[in-house]
Amino acid sequence: MEHRKIETAKTAHLHRMVMPGHICPYGLKSKWLLERYGYRVEDHHLTTREETEAFKAKHGVKTTPQTFIDGQRIGGYDDLRAFFGKPLPEPGSTSYRPVIALFAMAAFMAAAVSWMMYDRVAPACDNRSVHRDLNVLVGDAQASRC
Repeated sequence: MEHRKIETAKTAHLHRMVMPGHICPYGLKSKWLLERYGYRVEDHHLTTREETEAFKAKHGVKTTPQTFIDGQRIGGYDDLRAFFGKPLPEPGSTSYRPVIALFAMAAFMAAAVSWMMYDRVAPACDNRSVHRDLNVLVGDAQASRC
């Protein structure tokens, strides 16, 4: 007779704001983190400001989302990261990721426009046809300054 190991899924209860026009980004991050670590998430939406305030008063917390595992309150998103042993950002630290992403996107868009206009990604002033186009647009004197 063959014995199979039956695993019970770990379950977490997540209480987060999901309102018309607003979905809490930290609630989404918490849900994703729990699922990434193999938890089945019972997702409890707080759909009104009154419901959210009542939940916070009942549990003595200042923020949502709040995660509960095995009946124990873990806390908000940062507390959940700590629970899983993930590094926490330093208080007051700055992330430059959005700025880097913005500049990278601008560079890719510039390269795409250059490719579309000139069939290659290159500075505009080293292509004779571009000089010809500039002469038409701004005159010979200004185009020669490239």
